[in-house]
Amino acid sequence: MKTIYNTLLFSLLATSSIVSANANLQSKDLRIFTSIEVTKPELEPVQNGFSFKQNYSPKLSLGLAKEFQLDENWQLVSSVSISYLNTNIERFSFDDGTKSASYDELGLWGAVKLKRNNLYPNISPFIELGAGLIEADYHLNQTIKKETVAGLKATTGVEFTLTKGSTISVGLGFSNFDDFNIAN
Repeated sequence: MKTIYNTLLFSLLATSSIVSANANLQSKDLRIFTSIEVTKPELEPVQNGFSFKQNYSPKLSLGLAKEFQLDENWQLVSSVSISYLNTNIERFSFDDGTKSASYDELGLWGAVKLKRNNLYPNISPFIELGAGLIEADYHLNQTIKKETVAGLKATTGVEFTLTKGSTISVGLGFSNFDDFNIAN
């Protein structure tokens, strides 16, 4: 497991090093960021006959980012973050009806964001690609399923500059880590 985490961190550092190796780029200092994302986990059962109802829940992230100015209009942001999600899920089956379960996610993510600075005043569209490791933890009565899986995510959206050093982003995205299957 440490090998995968080290590879992910090395890949991000390598990306940052490659980008900063170009003498024409201007790098800004490393910054700490927090984010709140509204998401809904998609769970796949191992056996047929189960279905899940999940609600949208907040996912909190804390991370480090480094920005690289590619030219006057384009910026690349490389980041590493830790995310956490906790939600309740309803499981339906023909055999035992509806049961409530809890689901936790702890993730280590690396991402690269390309954004077009100030396409309109204080508005910057972006696209972000990320890879990570997610430790998923599912509890239903005596059933406990805990597994670490790899994941990918892609997001596109718009970033609004509120004040110097403060932004808010709105976007749509896709994440995939479907190696996590729930046994009954």
